[in-house]
Amino acid sequence: MGKTIDCHFWNPELGLEDSLEFKYEDVGNNIELKKPVFTVDALDKIINDIKQARQDYLLKIEIPIVLDVIGKVTDLWMDPEYKGRKSALKESEAYYTSLLARLEAEVERLHTVLECSEDVEILKSENAHLLDENANLQEAYDKAQYDATAMREVLRCKND
Repeated sequence: MGKTIDCHFWNPELGLEDSLEFKYEDVGNNIELKKPVFTVDALDKIINDIKQARQDYLLKIEIPIVLDVIGKVTDLWMDPEYKGRKSALKESEAYYTSLLARLEAEVERLHTVLECSEDVEILKSENAHLLDENANLQEAYDKAQYDATAMREVLRCKND
């Protein structure tokens, strides 16, 4: 008979062993894996149990131990050669470089939009000027037409 290895590590007090189905996989060398088929309810129980265990653990840690860990983390972080710091700073630099490039592109786009809106304002003012000229020409044309009509009337009266 081969060996069966359980592929689950939850708290036995949750009682999930009896409520779940398991799949068995033969991996050779007389070894069989016992893998659970999880349900949503089972996962909720496991997650809540882990959260509670974490909270219980954290509540039992003494303050001097917490302060000691914080001091060690601070010392590591302050060391310029610390691998974790280098990695975090490298990722931050890449993120901010990317962000800066996006911001510069947006500023350039907005600058272009503003230039276009300035061009539109110039066109509006030129069009307003042309409309004013057109109105003046229309007024002069109307006056000339009125004068021509008046002259025709005078000439007609003379001829009568």
